[in-house]
Amino acid sequence: MKVVQAVCERRLKPGQAADRLALSVRQDERLVLRYEAAGVAGLVSGGCAAQPKNIRKNTIKPDISI
Repeated sequence: MKVVQAVCERRLKPGQAADRLALSVRQDERLVLRYEAAGVAGLVSGGCAAQPKNIRKNTIKPDISI
């Protein structure tokens, strides 16, 4: 977070930040945009709480054996 904040404050160049975070310059720019838009909450992954679409519901099928 401090590296992204330093880029926002123009204390660090995006290329230097990308090297420190082991990311591409483009990905670093995306993080900076998300940080400027939503602050620290913008850096949190958005899909970690969502359930996958192919999840099966816990339904118990009745036993039909004769």
